Amino acid sequence: MKRFATALACLLAAGGSVAVGEVLPVGVEGPPSIAEFAITYERSGGLRPKPYRLAIRPGRHGTLTTEGALDKRSHTVRFRVTRAKVERLRDALERADFGTVGTPDAGVCADCYVYAIRYEGHEVVFGDGSMPKRLRETVALLERLVAAHRPRH
Repeated sequence: MKRFATALACLLAAGGSVAVGEVLPVGVEGPPSIAEFAITYERSGGLRPKPYRLAIRPGRHGTLTTEGALDKRSHTVRFRVTRAKVERLRDALERADFGTVGTPDAGVCADCYVYAIRYEGHEVVFGDGSMPKRLRETVALLERLVAAHRPRH
């Protein structure tokens, strides 16, 4: 019992969380801790291309790189993501069961934006009209982060 209490204390001190009564199958890991959370979100294409790349790295370090439509110069903004926002993103990805989302057939759309999300070793790419329904919440959260940190140029 003492070992269990020590292991639980170490897990909680490291920023992990365990729900009461939660049991994971042997060899199956839960979602990453807030401190270990990492995701990449990109948008490209479109009629007036303004591509951007949002990355959240472990430690809640955010980077938004945008490119101007006319000048093609890139601008990078670095920021810290709040624990609450990382929790909401992580929870939305878990509800969507992100690791099982396949890349949909984008069809033909010359002027559509193309999005890519990479999380936990899995990537999903989709266009404006082919966004998987279960990723809508995640994309909305990511777009809010982009809007909050996009440089005005």
